[in-house]
Amino acid sequence: MQLRPVLLCALVCLALVNGCSSESPESSGPDSGTALERALGRVAATDTTRQQITFDDTAALASLGETFGALSLSGVAALTTYADQAKGLRPKSASFTVTAGRAPETVSLLAGGQDADEVEKQLTGAGWKRDGDELVAPALGAGGDGSTLPIILARVRTDGEDVVYGGTDGGLSDVGSPDGGSLADDRRVAALASCLGDVVAASFVISQDPKAPDGPTMTAVGVRRPKSGGDTPQALACTAWSTSAAADTYATEVRDALDRGASARTQRPYAELLKSATVRDVGGDEHVVSWQAGTPDNAYLVFQMLAQSDLPALVV
Repeated sequence: MQLRPVLLCALVCLALVNGCSSESPESSGPDSGTALERALGRVAATDTTRQQITFDDTAALASLGETFGALSLSGVAALTTYADQAKGLRPKSASFTVTAGRAPETVSLLAGGQDADEVEKQLTGAGWKRDGDELVAPALGAGGDGSTLPIILARVRTDGEDVVYGGTDGGLSDVGSPDGGSLADDRRVAALASCLGDVVAASFVISQDPKAPDGPTMTAVGVRRPKSGGDTPQALACTAWSTSAAADTYATEVRDALDRGASARTQRPYAELLKSATVRDVGGDEHVVSWQAGTPDNAYLVFQMLAQSDLPALVV
């Protein structure tokens, strides 16, 4: 079984074109569901936004200490270089972050914790120009500071304590309070979000291999919300398949890989990297199969595996 390494490419593109409560805030949408599901409810379901989705529960991660610190702002990877402040934006003050799509059509949301007046003041002072309710970035390098922020923040919109931004072709109207169905309503995304359950960070990647009609249609990974910062990170991977037969084959292969296989990248046995792994046939209309394992050495490991096409039984 194969999954193309689209996440690594997408994260690179994001870096160039885009960069203490366990509950999500009121700004995260409907009260029902997990923090991830509420975040997905803030993004419209379109062919563009379905391509790739990243999320992190920023406020919860801030209270969990060093072990889970690597996951903070993983929902807005391109802004991690500017984590303390970026032209008035305060990424670390957000309740959660979410990004959807691929460059240059990415759209991102910093939910809560933002000062609209300060953001608009700093951006306009740095050369951003107003276009309706959005601010449009100046040409790259126009500010003379070598910053890639004009690419990351190509278009910006403030909305109360939220800030929405995106790439040059990002549709900012798709984020915040979208009209119509959201990603939380999308059948495949919703099935994988339900499979992941209550996580503090997640990434979804749609399959890009047209030559694999029986291959995976979408894969999502995440880290389960711990009871405390001292807990061992619990990684999850959920994969949707085009047929039940393909899902059954993968379930057999991933059990074998977790037990006896090894990472193609590091050559280390998966049993050493992924502790006490279990596999579950979730089923449903999207034919979902999942596995869960402890990653005591690296809370971010499952995201690295997805980015490097190194997930068990999904290695190229």
